[in-house]
Amino acid sequence: MKTKIITHFSGKYAFLRNSYSARIPGQDNYMYPSVHHAYLAVRTDDMSVRARLRTCSITEALQIESSIPCRNIQDTNTHKEIMRSLLMCKFSCHPKLLKKLLSTKGYVIQAPASEYGMFWGSAPCGGENHLGILLTEIRDALIQEYQMVLESAEEGMPGSCIARSILYPQHKMDIYQVPPYP
Repeated sequence: MKTKIITHFSGKYAFLRNSYSARIPGQDNYMYPSVHHAYLAVRTDDMSVRARLRTCSITEALQIESSIPCRNIQDTNTHKEIMRSLLMCKFSCHPKLLKKLLSTKGYVIQAPASEYGMFWGSAPCGGENHLGILLTEIRDALIQEYQMVLESAEEGMPGSCIARSILYPQHKMDIYQVPPYP
C-alpha cells in the first residue's frame, strides 16, 4: 500500500499553515490572528512589536519578522515545545479546524521547506520536518483522546475539553495554555 503524504499546505490543507487565520491566545494572554503571529510574539521581548502583531495582516507580520529583535534561544526543543503549544491552542480553540486535522488520519504530514525552512519543513533534498512531525503527533494524540472519550461516553464518564468539543461543539471549551518562553 502506498503511503499517503500531504506535502503542500494549500487547497483543502491550507488550514495546516501557521499563517492560517485562526485567533489564538499567546503566552502573554493576548489574542493573535494566527499561530505565526503568536510565535513571532513569543520570540521577542519588545512589547510594541507584540502589540503590532496582535492586529497586523500576515503580510505585515512577515515584514515585521525580518526586523524584530529576537531572543537568543539556542535550544531547539524550546522552539518545538512552544510551537506544539501554539498548535494545540489553534486546534483546541477551533473545533472545525480540529475536525479537519483529524480527517488527515493515515497521512504523513510534511511541511514544505520552501515556506518553513529546513528545520520546520522538508524537501526532496532533506529537511527535519519538525512542523509536520508536531502536526502528526498532535493529530494522533487527539485521535487517541477522541477514542477514549467515545469509550468513556459509552460508560457514562466525562472526557477532555478537546474531544468533548467534537462531540458537543455548542459548549465553550477551555483554552489550552501556552507555557512561558524562557
